[in-house]
Amino acid sequence: MFQYSVKRIVRGRGMFLSLFVSVALATTLFAGILQGADAIGAKSLEQIFRSAPYDVIDQASAKNITKTRILEVEEVLGSIEGVTHIDKFIWAPVNAFEPGSNETLEGIFLVAIPDNSTFYESIQGVDRFERGKVYLDVSSFMAEEYEANGSITFDISTYLWRSPPGFENRRFTLPIGGSVAVEDTAWALFVSRYDRYLYGLFSRNDPSQRRPRYNMVLMSTDTYMDIQRSIFAEDRRPTDDQHGVALISLDRERLVNPWDLDGSIEEIKLIFEEVNANGAQYFYTPRNFLGEMLEAVLQNANNMKTSTIVVSLPVFFTAWYLGTTIAEVVFQLRRREIGLLLVRGLNTQQVFRMLLFEGLVVSLVAGVVALMGSSLVLPLVIPGLTPLETLLTVNPVTLASIFIFSTGLSLFSLLRPAQKAVEVNIVDALREHISEEEEKREVFPPLLAFLLGAYRFAMLYLGYTVDQFRPSTSNLIVSLLYSTWWGTDYLLSFIAPILFFWGFTKLFVYYVPWYQRLLTWVSTLLVGDAARFSALTLQRNLKRVAATTFMVALIVGYSVTVIGNVATNEDFIESAVYTSVGADAAVWLFEGDHAQEVLEKVLEVPGVESACIEVLFTPDTSLGAVPVRGVDPLAWRDSAYYTPEIIDDPQVFERMN
Repeated sequence: MFQYSVKRIVRGRGMFLSLFVSVALATTLFAGILQGADAIGAKSLEQIFRSAPYDVIDQASAKNITKTRILEVEEVLGSIEGVTHIDKFIWAPVNAFEPGSNETLEGIFLVAIPDNSTFYESIQGVDRFERGKVYLDVSSFMAEEYEANGSITFDISTYLWRSPPGFENRRFTLPIGGSVAVEDTAWALFVSRYDRYLYGLFSRNDPSQRRPRYNMVLMSTDTYMDIQRSIFAEDRRPTDDQHGVALISLDRERLVNPWDLDGSIEEIKLIFEEVNANGAQYFYTPRNFLGEMLEAVLQNANNMKTSTIVVSLPVFFTAWYLGTTIAEVVFQLRRREIGLLLVRGLNTQQVFRMLLFEGLVVSLVAGVVALMGSSLVLPLVIPGLTPLETLLTVNPVTLASIFIFSTGLSLFSLLRPAQKAVEVNIVDALREHISEEEEKREVFPPLLAFLLGAYRFAMLYLGYTVDQFRPSTSNLIVSLLYSTWWGTDYLLSFIAPILFFWGFTKLFVYYVPWYQRLLTWVSTLLVGDAARFSALTLQRNLKRVAATTFMVALIVGYSVTVIGNVATNEDFIESAVYTSVGADAAVWLFEGDHAQEVLEKVLEVPGVESACIEVLFTPDTSLGAVPVRGVDPLAWRDSAYYTPEIIDDPQVFERMN
């Protein structure tokens, strides 16, 4: 029986070609959505990994830094399987005397790194820190004053760790070895902003990465431990916690599989738990940044898949409708064949399963073609991918989903037509020619669908939303009616085009006969009497005419909708980016003392046509907090982004000057 189905497909492939094309195209779109989201997630991981050097950060805090074993942390955590490299540094908040006064400057980041640290690759201006000297971060707001002074005096509060506590300050004066520039990644780690740094890699426009006002001094761990030992020698401890930070890199190539992020997250979690167990006795508290990154990428990929599939629902519906219509036509042409199978002893269930098996074979072939087609199309959309790479990196879940979708779409398209085909009267089926039976046509379903679709289009055209008519009363009946209206309107936002075109097509084809006569008359003038025979055939097969017209209308309407949405989204994204940045590019300064110098340097950059200073502040007024921007009007007009609709009078900038 099943061999007959395969032979029937091979011999009568013309009948199954349309069904195959409709299923293959829809499955190609579905496969492209899944593979594209996975590929974008993999590319995102590659970009993030290049800028995120560490996977787990383990931090311990104590008054006595030696209790954390930060300088021997490799012995504590380095033996864990999956850990490839460990960096470390120590940081603590300190106070320092301002040059030429007895005032202390609080909240200085003191960072100490070992001589063999890879952090020196991220620090410009020195090869290694010299023992006994400190180095200033050139971006610190107090860097110039202290560098001119030549030395810095730390004021460290200490206490006796035995009773009584005996709080006393100790001063340490160290020469300044020079100024250094700290790159963004290292700076984010030193000031405990690595999480914001990673978030900035995802958002690509995160204001948290603009450095606020801060002070930072750096030294070697030998210099830092010399200070601590002098405090320990008096049987004292610093009152502020000293923080040891272990930066752990994992074997990403082995642990991270971009096509199985769930499994990768579980493997990394096991290593994270072992890191936590080994470091607990030394007060370490780890954070699994690699796991968080993978979860964020996985969530973004799933959101992308869901949103794209929802937008593509009309395409899938069109493919199903096309498949159903084609199946009805094909089974109508095979009435005599089905009748002969029934006469030869097959029962209706056997014939029904045979017809479904034909659809299963078509769906499997369509799934393979869709997989190949999406692998060829994706490199045109996502730069950097190759068809072979896309094909070889398909994960099992995506592969199974593609074939389940193609099989489901094909079988659902054939289910109802196959049931109707096997219920045919054998005597009628064996006739050579049979006229199509007139079906009872109901006007209410297409009319209701047309009115619902027209309602939604009218709401969009007039700019109304259901929320504008939210009732102010708490009456139960009114609330139920409003909730029903709101839910219906929300559902129509997805299916309104389908309902409108389906209802309009049914009403127009079935109940507007003069339109068919008009087309027949026009066609007769153009091509002669052949148009009359075509019109007669169409009038005898109104169901197929309605289905074809509906699909063409839906495809055209959906194309206009998609193109309009893409154009609108691109315009919105461009405007949002310009509004967020304020111009083609922006340099944020948290202190405005050197703004003019920065402006002059920016104007010297090749390609910069104009630039201006914009001062943002929010003073308290009688109307509350009001955001204010101070600008040079003429320079701002030539540099900043604004739409022409904002300015009513083009001469306003000249009058402001």
